[in-house]
Amino acid sequence: MKNIFLFTLLILFTFPICAQTTDTLIVGYKISPPFVTSSNGRLVGPSVWLWEHIAQENELNYKYVQFPLDSLLSGLSKGSIDIGISPLTMTSERAEHFYFSYPYYIAHSSLMQREYSSLRQAFDFVRSFFSLNFLRALGALAFVILIFGLLAWLFERRENREEFGKGVHGLWSGFWWSAVTMTTVGYGDKSPRTTGGRIIALVWMFTAIIIISGFTAGIASALTVNQIGSSNSRIEDFKEKKLGTIANSGTDEWLKNNFYTRRTAARGIPELIEALEWSVVISENELD
Repeated sequence: MKNIFLFTLLILFTFPICAQTTDTLIVGYKISPPFVTSSNGRLVGPSVWLWEHIAQENELNYKYVQFPLDSLLSGLSKGSIDIGISPLTMTSERAEHFYFSYPYYIAHSSLMQREYSSLRQAFDFVRSFFSLNFLRALGALAFVILIFGLLAWLFERRENREEFGKGVHGLWSGFWWSAVTMTTVGYGDKSPRTTGGRIIALVWMFTAIIIISGFTAGIASALTVNQIGSSNSRIEDFKEKKLGTIANSGTDEWLKNNFYTRRTAARGIPELIEALEWSVVISENELD
């Protein structure tokens, strides 16, 4: 996800600024460090400095009034507040009701996720051996080995009884020979002697070279699918996870519009950090 956050000075004038305005403008704000903060009882920060420079140049009378974010937005919408200087995300819905200045700071979404210990990572790796994908790959490989072992046993069971034998024991010997041949271990304890058995062995040798790479890749993929799935390199990796974000923020709106249904809204960053005890959290650099 690539959301661009526009930290703006929100100026709501439905009339031209007059140099000799005598009305006192209500300037609403919400403490949002570092853009709007308090120092020694006085508001400071880039948004404050920018607004005061504008007010000074245009000889405007104003007074600061602090509001919660929801009250600030509703006050701007109703006209009880003239100007808002808190950092805000410019969304399509807000753009229909408010005028935004040009952005002077652009930031991207940030994502926080609880860090897993080495023990947890090792446990996840071991658990991948019991995943359905791994068992499927292992079962398919065993089936192919069994087929060629069975064919070799059918040719060798009568003329090579000392190595392949009869019944279940002989079938296991064929399976063992097939596995040893495929892995090119070459113990030499069992080898086909009949013409049919050697033809099967020759076919299996070349076939094994081709299919072993495919099965090895399949097994490796099954073993690492959990790590790949948890790499979280894209926002889509969190589609099925529980997410948290700032209520009424641009990120919250984006998640809603893109069908991230497992999400919860918080009032601020501290609440999101606390929520990491039980969930994955996606947040943004502004509290809007």
